[in-house]
Amino acid sequence: MKRLRGLFILLTLATLSLIISGCGSSSAEQEVVEDTIRPVEYQQVELRRVDSTYSYSGTLETNVSTNVSFRVPGKIKDISVEVGNKVSKGQLLAQLDDSDYKLQVKSVEAGLMQVKGGVSSALAKVSQIESAIVSVEAQLTEATNNFDRVRRLYENNNVAKADYDKAKAAKESVEAKLKQVIAQLAEAKEGVEVAKARVVSYQSQLELAKLKLEYTKLKAPISGTIVSKHYEANENINAGMPVFTLDGDKGFEVKVFIDEDLISKVKEGQQVSVDIAAINKANLTGVVDKIGRQVRGYKGNYPVTIRITEGLESLKAGMTAKVHFNFLEDKKRLILPVSAVAADEGGNFVYTVSRLADGRARVNKVRVKVGTLNSKGIEVLKGLNTGELVVTKGVTQIVDNQEVRLLK
Repeated sequence: MKRLRGLFILLTLATLSLIISGCGSSSAEQEVVEDTIRPVEYQQVELRRVDSTYSYSGTLETNVSTNVSFRVPGKIKDISVEVGNKVSKGQLLAQLDDSDYKLQVKSVEAGLMQVKGGVSSALAKVSQIESAIVSVEAQLTEATNNFDRVRRLYENNNVAKADYDKAKAAKESVEAKLKQVIAQLAEAKEGVEVAKARVVSYQSQLELAKLKLEYTKLKAPISGTIVSKHYEANENINAGMPVFTLDGDKGFEVKVFIDEDLISKVKEGQQVSVDIAAINKANLTGVVDKIGRQVRGYKGNYPVTIRITEGLESLKAGMTAKVHFNFLEDKKRLILPVSAVAADEGGNFVYTVSRLADGRARVNKVRVKVGTLNSKGIEVLKGLNTGELVVTKGVTQIVDNQEVRLLK
């Protein structure tokens, strides 16, 4: 009896074990099925405007490079700076022997004093003549009154004709004298103007002489660095001959040449990216400063000047620069991530997505024709339409007509 009961228990446990084992096997199979459905990322196909990058090479130049020269000739007395020195605007760079120029200033100052004295003399003469006119006018008044009195007496036969003629002659004499002194006054006033003009002339000469004296000091027209020196102390030099070459410190620029198909896209003030390989500087900010209006060279390229606005402390004239322009195109294009496009012996292809239930989908292998790479991805020229869904990640781990799980 006890044997039968033990056997029954063993059979029961075995049966339960089989049932449990069967249930576990079914669950595991389901998990395996779930695991074989590959997860993929996807996106909807749409037209997009993209930035096209074009790169051009050029050579760095300073914004301002100038030859510094004396404005008057002479013998160089002293040179205060050397090549490589940084200088500030207005700083003394060199000095001419100024002794002759000081003498010229003194000579003109003496002449000016003399002509100023001439003005004083001319004014005194005018004053003297004006006083004489007052006196003559008084004489004329007296002579006129006397003539009028004698004329009335003569008309009444109370005086002789000789008295009448005498009074008339006296009046006419004073009138002539008044005309004479009035003419002298006009001449004297003209003399004053001539004297004043001489003063103005000497004042101009003095100003010029002082300027020439100041020009014996050669000062920096801008702040910057002395890059070359062409004369030494004690050498004679003519006006306008370069003594130094000075590079300004306000920045650098690079000139590049852009073909006629793209020049219309370039705008003054447009920001660009600049790489300087010599100092391992990349993505420096530059700004389009000037756009040439005439083509240069047989290829019909236009000169464009880029002003560098950062990293100036490390830059030097003559370094090679690569300038990158990003142009936003007017035409929209179908752009996909590079990871969405694969290739086999038949060419390039993508996987489009047909949605199923519960986040699942089926993929279809579609041949495409691709264009150029750009900053947003790769252009698809043929094979897809806007609105379609395309696998963007997981492409290399799926095959045509495979069921997949879509990741959001």
